[in-house]
Parts: sequence; C-alpha cells; structure tokens
Amino acid sequence: MTATAAAFGFRPSWHPTGLERAKFYPIVSGYAANIYKGDPVLLGSGGNLGAVTIGATSGDLVGVFAGVEYVDVTGRPVVSNFWPTGLVATQIRAYVWDDPDTVFEVQTDGTGTVTAAAEATWVGGQMNCVAPGTTVGNTGLSASALAGSSFTSTAQAQFRIIRIATDVRDTVGDQFLTLQVQIAQHQFRANKVAV
Repeated sequence: MTATAAAFGFRPSWHPTGLERAKFYPIVSGYAANIYKGDPVLLGSGGNLGAVTIGATSGDLVGVFAGVEYVDVTGRPVVSNFWPTGLVATQIRAYVWDDPDTVFEVQTDGTGTVTAAAEATWVGGQMNCVAPGTTVGNTGLSASALAGSSFTSTAQAQFRIIRIATDVRDTVGDQFLTLQVQIAQHQFRANKVAV
C-alpha cells in the first residue's frame, strides 16, 4: 500500500516526558490571516508583538497551532480548530504546542529525493514547510507539509528529521512519506544546522 498526497499538517506524536501540552498565547483581534490546527506559527513583531501569527515557509517558529478560543462580537464563547482571517473578537487564547522537544508527524509533499529507500541519507537532515495557512476541506485542519525539495544535510531549515513515522502506508520509494520531526529553528532555542 503506497501513501498518497494527503497532507494533515503537523500533529504531535510524542515528547520525552510523555506529555504534549499546548500553552496559550494571544492573537491580535482582526489579525488578517487564516491559521489552522496543525499550522506552524511564530510570535509576531510590531503590532503583533508576543502574539501568534502564521508561520512562513522559512525562518523561525514558536510551535504548532492547536486551536483557539475567543468571545465573538455577539458575546458568544467559541472554541475552534482555526482562526479565520480578520476575525474581530475578545478574550482570545491561541493554543500552541511550543516545547522544542516535541516530536511531530507530518507528510512530505512529494518533491525532492526523500524516500523510504534512502532513509540512512536523510535522518538528521532538515526541511522547510510548505502551504501554512491552507486547510483540508472545511475541517479547520492544516494542509501544510514538508517541502521535500528543501531538504538539506548541511544547512539550516525549519524542521529536523528524526525518523520515518510508523505509518503502514509508507513503502520503499514512496514520495509522500510521513516523518517524525522537531522544530530546528525554534524562537526559544538557538538554531543548529543539519548534521
């Protein structure tokens, strides 16, 4: 059985302590970008200083978005998998898996040469993400993935590859692998290039 392109964002797989806890951060009311559960995020600057913003396809990250709760303009409390662009609300709490030691599972986007057959050549390498801020249907879940074409074994990228995940769909030569990764460019920790 071969895996197909079915990106699901970044989801926590395990943590050395056995605990995968999300912490809360603010989002600025009216922030004009979609953020979906499983999207990489960072702490913003300027008018968004200290607040969660959507991650880019390169650069530092603070963690992965786990959902949000807020009070909407009618006074109704809302708990959601995603932040819709431009939402005006109060009492906003964005939940983020922000521990640098958290290991996430994520699918590759099918580009590049990272395949199960070449595992010994890419464990310890790094990749950037692709498609943050996009969703799978109307689920509120992220469609972000790893950009296989961004793989490096000598330079800095956003995510460090720990190993292939234990997904039974992954087979030798498959381009849409599910990998276990950690954030390598974390806002709370000094960067370390690929080994």
